[in-house]
Amino acid sequence: MRTRLRTFFDRRDDRRARALRDQLGLCGVLVSWHRIDAAHPDGTGRGWLARVSCRVWPETIERPGPNRCRAIRHAAEVLERLARETDSVG
Repeated sequence: MRTRLRTFFDRRDDRRARALRDQLGLCGVLVSWHRIDAAHPDGTGRGWLARVSCRVWPETIERPGPNRCRAIRHAAEVLERLARETDSVG
């Protein structure tokens, strides 16, 4: 039972992450993610690492999260903040 429930939540998270990637893609943001574990060099523990990038900010932003969607949202929020700061300076 526990495995089925975990599979259900994982599939739901994957569908939502793909929809979020499509939505952000309409704004010119590239999104990717991969699973991380305790052996990951940034020491974030088990979960997901999202990467976002766009033309406004030259560097790729990476942020961890307990699931795909939270990692993507966290990275996208950082990218949005950096883009706003760049616009206000420029």
